[in-house]
Amino acid sequence: ELCMKSGTGLGRMWEIATAHRMAVIAEIRSFLSGIKPEETARVYETQNPRLASDIADTIFRSLEGTGPVIISASGNDGSSLLSIRGTTNGDEGLGMIVSTIATECGGYGGGHVTRAGATIATEFLPAFISRLVEVCS
Repeated sequence: ELCMKSGTGLGRMWEIATAHRMAVIAEIRSFLSGIKPEETARVYETQNPRLASDIADTIFRSLEGTGPVIISASGNDGSSLLSIRGTTNGDEGLGMIVSTIATECGGYGGGHVTRAGATIATEFLPAFISRLVEVCS
């Protein structure tokens, strides 16, 4: 309706946007309360995969200068959906690195220089995180 320049659903659109923002804020508060300064990677699990990207963006901007931010959401099929933000020390961007590591873990992924995503089997999550931290440090 908004794209068609109809204002009839504008109130409902604001409700949806506000509910989304409030859900992201609640998840971020929960995450930030558990941060330990000695952690290299910031790994957080959300129950709502639709919030993962927004959570990753916000936390990464808040904790710039730290290791990668990895937001994980469990799929119904034994997979983990990952939203990752970070910087690398090499010439490769985060998307290329995530793609390589996800493939090594039997999954797939990709992205951009500082933003990436992947889907891997949950059993490979510790190996994925360890390898990502190693490469990004």
